[in-house]
Amino acid sequence: MRYDGRTDPLGFVEIVEERAITYGIGLDQMPWAMSEVFADKAAKWFLTSRLRDSLWADFRREFLDCFLPPQYFERLEDQIRSRHQREGESFKDYLVELRLLMRQARYSAAQELYRAYENTVPDYRLYVRRHDFVTLTQLTQMAAEYENVQGQRREQGRKAAAERTKTAWSKPAENRPNNPGDPRRDPGDAVTD
Repeated sequence: MRYDGRTDPLGFVEIVEERAITYGIGLDQMPWAMSEVFADKAAKWFLTSRLRDSLWADFRREFLDCFLPPQYFERLEDQIRSRHQREGESFKDYLVELRLLMRQARYSAAQELYRAYENTVPDYRLYVRRHDFVTLTQLTQMAAEYENVQGQRREQGRKAAAERTKTAWSKPAENRPNNPGDPRRDPGDAVTD
């Protein structure tokens, strides 16, 4: 893992925090290790920052203040508000992408629930009413149920269409439209024998 000061600083911080937790390392010990992962611009910043002995919270704040682009969180909030579920996109795929954005913005559980519901395709909101759930897990289960019902409806429609086609082609030729002797045939059609 390396950070050079050019890629997503918030993503880098999240990876460092995840790995510290995974390996049982206290976050306040992490500033000591940063000289091992920084390169180029980030290494120069760290060398001059005097944050090696700081608490993680202080290090994190100073690091993000230096490397996050101006108005990052405002643009992130705009991106979250405009990230709507696309037509044909499964709810779970939509939710994973949206939650990654909301995690960076440090949304609360209530904020995540509100935004996830509001940004779904309108058909979902007709099936899943706001008062029917109180957690994202419940919302996800109801959305999956809706997708299952929609899949069954599509399958029934395909079977019905196939049956209609099968029935139409199983009629004797003289009963099919466009047969030269068929009175339903357009009289302007040329008959070729």
